This record gives sequence, structure tokens and C-alpha cells, in this order.
Amino acid sequence: MLQVKQQQKQTIKTNRKNLVHDRTQEFFASFKKFMIVDMINISSNQCQEIRQDLRGKGEFLMGKNTTIKNALKKLAETNPELKEVEKVIKNNVGVVFTNGSLSEIEDVFEKNKVHSVAKPGDLSQCDVWIEPIATGLTPEKTAFFQALGIATKITKGKIEILSKCQALYEGKRVGHSEAALLALLGVTPFVYKMKVLYAYSDGKFFDTEYLKITPESVETMVKEAVSTLAALALGAGYVTESTVSQELQIGARNLMALAAAAEYDMPELASVLKK
Repeated sequence: MLQVKQQQKQTIKTNRKNLVHDRTQEFFASFKKFMIVDMINISSNQCQEIRQDLRGKGEFLMGKNTTIKNALKKLAETNPELKEVEKVIKNNVGVVFTNGSLSEIEDVFEKNKVHSVAKPGDLSQCDVWIEPIATGLTPEKTAFFQALGIATKITKGKIEILSKCQALYEGKRVGHSEAALLALLGVTPFVYKMKVLYAYSDGKFFDTEYLKITPESVETMVKEAVSTLAALALGAGYVTESTVSQELQIGARNLMALAAAAEYDMPELASVLKK
């Protein structure tokens, strides 16, 4: 009976390995874009939600690194650029593929981020402060706050924190007392989401910062650049397409100023002279 169970487990393991191997070859051959994502602290429920949101947009691959690398080695025989991909398949990572916008895929990660409690031993993602507040906790918890050096008083039968204090420091490990304090106050200071470690498109890796560029941000940058160039052109007395409207406005204002100084009757100036 034990031997049968072991054989069943081995069969499941082999089938899983073969599935990951086949999907690796299929996805890397079918998609031109992908991202290597950090899976640390990502829950199975988060993965499931992300898989659902990726439907019609891309595919998600996760498995043993050795299995993925072995599949990549065979693909690299005909696609040499994939040799670089092998180097980044390490630690706890997954691969998300798409032929669409990588930025849209990252939006899926952002949508499925999860706020979490601080757990003892975790590295703090940020500084966390406790503000003066009425906690709603009953007086028997006073000793706990005193042990942490947090000044409190009892207001209407509830504990009130009197002054702002720092509970966590970015980059330092969370202690048991700090974790208990934040849990007691219902504070969930950490955010976990799939972090993009590497982004790849059309045969090469590129800086993940470019994923933050949106059509809206590009439009804003272009407008700012045109505005700056127009200001420089005006200062240099050089007329360009972007300065025409401003040149006309300046000319109109100068004309109105001259007409007003000469007491020349222009109905168009009436509203201006009243101001």
C-alpha cells in the first residue's frame, strides 16, 4: 500500500514536471514579451486572482527553476538570446508572458496587491508611526503599552495614546512586541504584490522603470518640453509654430497699451480700461 502511494506521488511529480517543461517551451516560443516577478510573500490566493485577471492578456508560469532552465536550454539552441534568460531564473520567481502591453500587466499586479500585518522577523518595508488616538481598547491593556514606553491615559473607559511614536523602522526586523502592538491596533502597514525584477521585450531586457511610462505621462512630458522651448524661443526673439499664439497675444497687449496711452477710442479696450 505504501509503495503504491509512493508511486502515485512520483507519477504526479513527473506529470507536473513535464507540464512545466512543455509550458515553458510553449510560452517562450509564443510570446515576445515577459516579466520575471518576485514571488516572495505572494499567497496562493493572490496568484489565483492574478491568473484570472490575466485571462486574455497573458500567461503565468511558475515551477522548479531547474525544470524551466532545462526547457530554456533546448530553446536557446535556436534562439540564442534566451541564454540570458537562464541567468535570471533564480530564487523564488515566476514568469508572466504577454504580447500586449507590459504596463497593463503590471496594473494587474497593482490591482491585486494585499495589505498585510507585520509579522515577527519580517524586514520592515517602511517607517511606521502610531498617531495619538483613542484606541477603543479597555484598561487591562495599559500594562502592554507601558512596557513599550507608550504614554496613555484612560478616556471614557478606553485607552488613549497621548503622543506620536515610531513602531517600525524601514529595513529593520519586526519584533514580537511591535507586531503584537500593530495587530492590536488593527494596523496593516505592509503591502505585498508581484514585484517586477526583469522586463523583456523583443529579444532584450530593459529597465523596469520604463514600465511606469504611460500615454498620459508622455503627453505631459511633451507639453512641458514644448512650453520650455517656446519660452526659450520667445526670449531669443525667434518665432516658431509654438510661439505664434503667444507672439500675437503680446502684440495685442502692446497695441492696447499704446491705444490707452494715446487716449484713442477703441471699443475693444473699454473692458480692459475699466479693470
